[in-house]
Amino acid sequence: MHGRGVGTQLLRSFCDLSRSDPLSCGVYLETAEESNLRFYERAGFAETGRGRLGRATLWCMYLPQGSR
Repeated sequence: MHGRGVGTQLLRSFCDLSRSDPLSCGVYLETAEESNLRFYERAGFAETGRGRLGRATLWCMYLPQGSR
């Protein structure tokens, strides 16, 4: 399903749920795939941290409430 917009629709729905929750400050996610970073950055997420879990690198991404 890569390249068909399914991931974008799922992410948008998740972010919409966050926006509709008055207690939410934003959306946080982690990815272990460097190739995913650009996708999340295009959606407005910014890298807030990076760490190691075993051999894997984890990127922490955050989209504050009201950013999109």
